[in-house]
Amino acid sequence: MREVPPSVAPHFLPGHVFSLLSADHRQFQRMFRRSEILKRIVRAWPGKKTFGLYRFMPIFFVLGAALEFSMINWHVGEVNFYRVYKRRQISEKVQQLAYEET
Repeated sequence: MREVPPSVAPHFLPGHVFSLLSADHRQFQRMFRRSEILKRIVRAWPGKKTFGLYRFMPIFFVLGAALEFSMINWHVGEVNFYRVYKRRQISEKVQQLAYEET
């Protein structure tokens, strides 16, 4: 592990703590590179002047539609999300009717 010279280490961290932090420097650089790639993609996305932050809404509409499609059409065994939801709604309604009759 490389020691950081005292002139480079911040004054509020002891030298041994900063040397532990600098051990993950490569991981930090990889993470920063990913962040830079993401920044480039965001900056390159069209419509910044006209729509501002709302220019990303179509992405979320498509993601929402894909999620909805998967909830309807993907089955685990013979069960999907909507069957479980309907079954629960029916059981709650039956319990409510039974409670009202008593």
